[in-house]
Amino acid sequence: MSLHLHIDRLVLEGTELTPRDGARLQAALGMELKALLETRALHPVLAQGAALPSLQTSPMALPAAANPGHFGKLIARNLAGTLTRQGRP
Repeated sequence: MSLHLHIDRLVLEGTELTPRDGARLQAALGMELKALLETRALHPVLAQGAALPSLQTSPMALPAAANPGHFGKLIARNLAGTLTRQGRP
């Protein structure tokens, strides 16, 4: 099975991240999400080949001073919960 996920925009409010931190956050998010999705089953709706124009995850609290790598991992865990049977697409 293959999964194509495109994140066009990610909005993080109330953090100290700068635009320069984006590459580190993106790399950490991608690596963590890949690892999580390799070990979890996709939500049945997504496993059938659904295409979703948008996906809202559950709200999450991010510490204001965390580093971009840590943010990426936290966001990936939240997103993986939504994409797998543990969440709702």
